[in-house]
Amino acid sequence: MDSSMIVNKKILLLAPSFYNYYSHIKKEMEKSGASVDLILEVHDPLYLYFVRKHARMKEKYTYAYYKKEIEKINHDIDIIVLIRGEAISEKIMEMLEHKFPKAQKVMYQWDCIRNIPNALKIAPYFDYCYTFDPVDAEEQNWGYRPLFFINSNQTGQIKKKYDFVFIATLYYRRAQILLEMKEFCKKNGYSFFHHLFVKKMEYIIHKYLLRDRRYSVLNKSDVRFESLSQSKVEELYQQSRIFVDYTVEGQNGLSMRTIESIGNHSKIITNNKGVVNEDFFSPNNVFVYDIGKFDIPKEFIESEYQDLDEALYKKYSLSGWVEDILQGVVNEC
Repeated sequence: MDSSMIVNKKILLLAPSFYNYYSHIKKEMEKSGASVDLILEVHDPLYLYFVRKHARMKEKYTYAYYKKEIEKINHDIDIIVLIRGEAISEKIMEMLEHKFPKAQKVMYQWDCIRNIPNALKIAPYFDYCYTFDPVDAEEQNWGYRPLFFINSNQTGQIKKKYDFVFIATLYYRRAQILLEMKEFCKKNGYSFFHHLFVKKMEYIIHKYLLRDRRYSVLNKSDVRFESLSQSKVEELYQQSRIFVDYTVEGQNGLSMRTIESIGNHSKIITNNKGVVNEDFFSPNNVFVYDIGKFDIPKEFIESEYQDLDEALYKKYSLSGWVEDILQGVVNEC
């Protein structure tokens, strides 16, 4: 799809506020000539800490929120793009269809169905469904489209300051990953930047009261109680030779980290074995590790990053992602 094909198209984007990705997506669509209305997922404190725990109240509150936001739009919409839609009900979808009867609809899932089961309920309302998960794509007959990178070191010219970088939130087995990487880098003389974020009270409760091993194995100096800004994360990635990725057990889709490594001309180590099936996979740039065995070959670490075909950098960029998920609806508009 030529990106100019969405010139003058009116798009309604419904998206989560996660890491401000919605802002980048909106800007990319507008850069291609579309006008974009945005409705963010419900994210205020009342909803997050109370309403979402009570099914009836959640349904009523969520419907009222979307009704209010949708009614603000006083013009036609050509394309509706929904990302995730964890709180979107069939009733809300019917409201969208009634308000914008001519709109083509696209759903994109950047989480697996196991985590967002609501996706199966609302999928029939969409003309096109895409997911980052290859298994979900095959089982549901949806389009498979991995994630995207935004800002990048596309020329590979920014100086690489760190050998390894690991930026994550303290969940699952990431404490173990951090400790194994620290030991590996210290033993072999590699530089390692890490930022494992956790809320301070959560850390105290789990480490000292619950004796949760995920927390108790870490010293206070291993964690950070303040998250990094998105711009700082991007800066660190641009300065790092090798990304450390941990994919949660049971997840098949490629992490955002994996795609960001492409945009930054950086290598990556990951436990996601599915990466070997991707078109950008190169054993020179991607190493698949087993948890508990951080025996990363010296030749992988010290060899230079191998540039990919330019078409792959285009494909995995945000503009490439927008083109792919809008390809079908633009042809029909």
